[in-house]
Amino acid sequence: MSAINPIRHALPFACALVAFGLAVGAARADEATEAVYKDYHGAIEAAKLCEKRSFDQPAHGKMARVIDEKIDYAIGAGRRLTLIEQVKSEVYKLVWYKGCASEPVSRLLALFHAELEPALQ
Repeated sequence: MSAINPIRHALPFACALVAFGLAVGAARADEATEAVYKDYHGAIEAAKLCEKRSFDQPAHGKMARVIDEKIDYAIGAGRRLTLIEQVKSEVYKLVWYKGCASEPVSRLLALFHAELEPALQ
């Protein structure tokens, strides 16, 4: 009977550790997915600011499909809007302070030309 008592007390603790480990893994996956999402929307914003591009609703829809497939539809609509607004501000500051030829902005423009622009053809 005494051998069962420690197991009874250890089992909830072990389950809590497993749940915590899964939650941390999911949070890391969410962060990675959000980073990818922000990169793609940053690429769109860089193209708008540096190349004076403008996109109509159908073009945004085509690019959104590419981005959704890249992130496997893993981010909800509300969070998406927040991330888009964040990245717009971040890219604007990058362009303003570092310029379109800077490494971070050039990387975003290269992403736009390689991954998103073909969807517009």
